[in-house]
Amino acid sequence: STVVVETGAVRGMFGTSLGAQAAPEVLSTVGSGSATIRIRVVSPHGAAAYRRDLANDLAIRKQTGTALLGSGGQIGTQPLAHEQLAAGAVDTRLLYVITVLAGATPIDIVDFGNIATGASPGLPLRYADLAEKDKAAHLSQTAYVSALQRVLRGLPAQYRPIRVVTVPLGPTEKVLRIELPAPSPLGLLGSSGKP
Repeated sequence: STVVVETGAVRGMFGTSLGAQAAPEVLSTVGSGSATIRIRVVSPHGAAAYRRDLANDLAIRKQTGTALLGSGGQIGTQPLAHEQLAAGAVDTRLLYVITVLAGATPIDIVDFGNIATGASPGLPLRYADLAEKDKAAHLSQTAYVSALQRVLRGLPAQYRPIRVVTVPLGPTEKVLRIELPAPSPLGLLGSSGKP
């Protein structure tokens, strides 16, 4: 399995060794006190190996994010999204999705994030918020969103989003949120930054 649900009963069996040895990172936390439930990423080779792989993956994500930022006019970014890409904070699958989308039509990325609460810091961000209209695409908002959704449906299974929905970011702004499942696989991009 790739995740373990850490309930009070599981903590009673494993104590702190579960997090220290076999499942080092928390994807999400629900509840509080003794009723706290944590969803953890399982690391079959131990916590040290997972953290090493996460650091290697981060280096490649930084390189790839920086390359996407310098790739030309097809990818626009709001300041927060620009910062997140440059920092390597974005899941490698989203980097691939962005590349494919930008190959089909200009896109404007508002931000990236994770839905979960109480996640460990440093885990890759698994959703992207895209503007629902890009002037450079020369399409109506409806046609533009339909074009993006068509491209997303055609992605290989491991890169296909689990959810694509319109989300309000404020009283007047709506974005198309593209969310990928957890956990983020490490090492999808080789040392060259290519899948």
